Amino acid sequence: MVSPLVKIDRLNVLFELSLINSPKETIYDSVTVFASKVIGTPVSLVSMVADNYQYFKSEVGLPEPYKTKRRTPFSHSFCKHVVADNAPLIVTDARENDIVKHNLAIRDLDVIGYLGIPLTLSDGMSLGSLCVIDTDVREWTQVEIDIMTELAQIVIKEFDMRVEVKKKKASKENLVALQERIMQFLNAIDANQSKSIILEQIRTQRDTFNLA
Repeated sequence: MVSPLVKIDRLNVLFELSLINSPKETIYDSVTVFASKVIGTPVSLVSMVADNYQYFKSEVGLPEPYKTKRRTPFSHSFCKHVVADNAPLIVTDARENDIVKHNLAIRDLDVIGYLGIPLTLSDGMSLGSLCVIDTDVREWTQVEIDIMTELAQIVIKEFDMRVEVKKKKASKENLVALQERIMQFLNAIDANQSKSIILEQIRTQRDTFNLA
């Protein structure tokens, strides 16, 4: 059954789920910190794409003033392409990539390597991107892409729980319990292990984060 939220435009959904123009939340910070540490990048974002700007629900490593503002116009957004295509965007060198080579984030935020995975509700509405960013040319490995894909799926499970709470099919307590389980799991993973082992740990646990 299609969620009634799909009948509202994406901006309204973002507001309904408190994912935009809202305080930072520990659940998303735990994901971006983990992603940046495990993948080995200076920047990681949970970026929500609005009508003409992107909003950072969580960020690690952004320079000022973007860190404080927690948003950029579309002129500085790679994530808008992830949402528009509802597909990963994998960029080795942004300066040579036809999709983003004119993007002002290259000049102003030193975005060179980019790996973004769509954050799409179970009803098919893409809301944003979970991404990691390098300030140098980056050849992303398959295991890194797979880790980011698995992490995005965990974030999506949390998004879908927010939808269930909004529809009154789950309680706020259900949402908090899910968030705590996700954070405990990520905090328990040793980031110094090989990426292949970390990927397997995430894959093993990801499906246990079911909606209650």
